[in-house]
Amino acid sequence: MVNDSRNLEQLRRVYFVGYAKLASSMTVGVFNGTFSLALLVDILSGDILECSSAFVSEISRNQVSGYFKGYNLILDYETICENVLFCHQGNLQKPLLK
Repeated sequence: MVNDSRNLEQLRRVYFVGYAKLASSMTVGVFNGTFSLALLVDILSGDILECSSAFVSEISRNQVSGYFKGYNLILDYETICENVLFCHQGNLQKPLLK
């Protein structure tokens, strides 16, 4: 890898992904009984650059992305949790926060 500013910028972006096994009774559209949440984070600042989730519908993906994208993983942790608990009135509250 060449040590140039583009590569250094790329190295700051760290990809985190988590999976949760869901109960078979849940009616959300997910893949193979699991739910995934992925965050792209600037490792130096803690800023959440991108967020994606395994929801089928666009409105669900956009809603979940709004809980995380643009916030700081360290400084805004409490705000993120409050947003999820207040705005997400579904069975995936717990997996979203873990």
